[in-house]
Amino acid sequence: MKPGDLDDALDAIVRDCFCLGSRMTARAVTRAYNEVLAPLDLEVTEFTLLGVVARGRANSITDLAERLAYERTTLVRNFKRLVERGLIERDGTQGRAVSYRLTASGRALLDQAVPKWQAAQRATTEKLTSGQATAVRHALEALRRAVR
Repeated sequence: MKPGDLDDALDAIVRDCFCLGSRMTARAVTRAYNEVLAPLDLEVTEFTLLGVVARGRANSITDLAERLAYERTTLVRNFKRLVERGLIERDGTQGRAVSYRLTASGRALLDQAVPKWQAAQRATTEKLTSGQATAVRHALEALRRAVR
């Protein structure tokens, strides 16, 4: 690279990189939701997984990892923590697939967490102008599809 080309390239990366921009946004959004859920000793990633289990949509770790864009090993590790905390338990196996269900403690925690999540969602939505929330959701979905 010629002198100055690296600086120009790095400026373009900071300005245009989908990966950098989405990761920065994800960290900021995660921090805001985690702050709201912190009194319950719950993080938004755990909240999401509890919701998936509660809805009966965790039939296969591999399928779930694909749908939620997790590395399979990361998802297994997160489920293991939820099991250790007594929030979910194995619901059986079918072949190699393992499924989970909420425990009574998991259901009670989710009942407390949903209103907190709703408050965080409302607060975030209120900071966006009309139409931005929908546009952001559509743009995020388009970006996910583009990189798959």
